[in-house]
Amino acid sequence: MTKFVAALYKAYEATDSSMFEINPVLKTSDDKIIAVDAKVTIDDNALYRHKDIEAMRDESEENPVDAAW
Repeated sequence: MTKFVAALYKAYEATDSSMFEINPVLKTSDDKIIAVDAKVTIDDNALYRHKDIEAMRDESEENPVDAAW
């Protein structure tokens, strides 16, 4: 689990995220740790540093009220 959490934190920092939510986490019978479901929120103000992430943005999935600022 320590290795999993360390990798999670590294990904959080590397992507300028504002949230990483993993729920649930599963331990397999061979002692592997797996994130069964995840939600990640990337800081919009940091997208200029992450063109690969920005390219995945689907504005049709966003609430127009939130996106209009």
